[in-house]
Amino acid sequence: MSPDLYISSGILELYVAGVLSPAEMEEVTAMAAKHDRIREEIQRIEETHLQYAASHAPAGLSRHFFDDILTKIDELPEEVPQPQTKSKAVNKEREKPQPAPKTIKLKDDNSRREGRRSPARFYMVIAASLILFALSALLNLYLYQQWQSTQNDLVALQSENTAISQQYNQVKLEKDKAFSEFAIYGNPDYKRVKLSGLPIASQSEAMIYWNKNTQDVFLQVMNLPQAPAGKQYQLWAIDETDKPVDAGMLASLDNNISPMKKIGSAKAFAITLEPTGGSQNPTMEAMYVMGNI
Repeated sequence: MSPDLYISSGILELYVAGVLSPAEMEEVTAMAAKHDRIREEIQRIEETHLQYAASHAPAGLSRHFFDDILTKIDELPEEVPQPQTKSKAVNKEREKPQPAPKTIKLKDDNSRREGRRSPARFYMVIAASLILFALSALLNLYLYQQWQSTQNDLVALQSENTAISQQYNQVKLEKDKAFSEFAIYGNPDYKRVKLSGLPIASQSEAMIYWNKNTQDVFLQVMNLPQAPAGKQYQLWAIDETDKPVDAGMLASLDNNISPMKKIGSAKAFAITLEPTGGSQNPTMEAMYVMGNI
């Protein structure tokens, strides 16, 4: 999976929130070690969460705690010594130290309160961060589950599309085959030569369709015994000089019409059983069918 696709899945947010399984945590750690882009994105998510938590603490929750703290602060006796001052414009008598009041109230209540509320603010930021982390984790978990569901749907659609494509190709193949056979059956230029079974296999039968003008040869097997292991049927054309000419190997024994090698001259056709791959000359004692033109 590419780094960009991995980042967009939402799993990095769950990793930062710490809600993934140990195996998933190890996977993300491995991806971060492998890809700088993923490692930088994890750092960015962590920084974003901290900044957001510091600047968006829940208002209602912080006001409740802050008001309670400030009320308790106001009830405490606040006393500090008042500093002594001197003036250059007064005479020596006034320069004598004046008795200072024992205590005074702080003039800057806001400064006093800020000093008192610092610990509370720290804990509030931590609490807000945890809340935001939890909400972010839940949201990212939901998005991650949606992404996983979308991926599963995509795989199912791809499988369905593949099945439909295979069915279409099969139908097209059968249609093309039917048109080809019809073109052969209905073409008067094709001469039909029936190959009948010989004593070695009297029930065997095949049909040759030969177009002398184009030299095209098609074979349709009606009945032939299954070839034993290491053997294969071979078609032969017997020319005008009684010389056998290789017309091709039989790929299958089904009832389909199969194209064979082109033959320019022939007075007969025959099929023999040869070693797999064929022979240069036919094995006469292994001839199964033959037919004259």
